[in-house]
Amino acid sequence: MADFFGLPRELRDHIYRFYFKVEGGYAYNSSTGKLTSASGQPIELALRSVSRFFREETCGLALGLNTLHFSSEYNHSLQRRAGHFNAILGILEKLKTRYLVWGVSMAGLFDDTIYAHVEAQHPQYTSLIRKTEPGYVFASSWSECWKDTPSKTHQFVTSTLAADAAHPEFSKLTENTWGGRQREADMMILERL
Repeated sequence: MADFFGLPRELRDHIYRFYFKVEGGYAYNSSTGKLTSASGQPIELALRSVSRFFREETCGLALGLNTLHFSSEYNHSLQRRAGHFNAILGILEKLKTRYLVWGVSMAGLFDDTIYAHVEAQHPQYTSLIRKTEPGYVFASSWSECWKDTPSKTHQFVTSTLAADAAHPEFSKLTENTWGGRQREADMMILERL
C-alpha cells in the first residue's frame, strides 16, 4: 500500500475515477431503499474501508462521478400509508377547528386581543369569529361558512389557537369545555386509525 500512496495525487485520482465510475450511474431501488448500479448490482465501495487515508481521499467521489437516477414507482403499501396519514391530518385539522370554535369560545377566550389578532392577520375571518359567542350554533359546517382554501383556513386556525394559548389562564379555562359525546366520538375515530 505504501507504493500506491507514493504515486502522485493526480495519478491516484485517475485510478479512483476508474474504480468509482459506474456505467449508467446509480439508480435508486425503491423496494430495498438503497442505491445500486444502473444494472442492479451492488455498489462497490470496499476500497473506502481499507484505510482512513483512502476514505479521506475518496470522500464524495462515488456520488460526484455518477449520475443518480430516481424513478417514480407504484408502491401499494406506501399509497395506503399516505392515505392513512392524509386521513389523520384531516381529522386533526377538524379537531383543532372544533376546539377553536367550541372549546375556546365556550371558555370565553375570544376577547379584544384575539379579535385584534384575527383582524390583523386574517381579516376575512373577522365577521365569523365575532359570531362565535358561547352557545352560538352554525347551520352548516365551519368549512362551508369560511369558504376559503384549506391552507388559509389551516393558517387561521393554527395562528388563532396559538394566540389563544398565550393567555395565562388558557389551560384552566379550556379544560372543561371539550368533553362529552363529541370528545368520545373523536377519540373513537382516532383509535380506529
